[in-house]
Amino acid sequence: RLVVVSAIDNLTKGAAGQAVQCLNLVCGYEETEGLV
Repeated sequence: RLVVVSAIDNLTKGAAGQAVQCLNLVCGYEETEGLV
């Protein structure tokens, strides 16, 4: 299963960047996975 999420965020400092960061931590990925 593949899940692709895309968001335009101001330098990943907004809510979308924080959501990706939190989801990464919950899923056991690196905190910056998918942000850079």
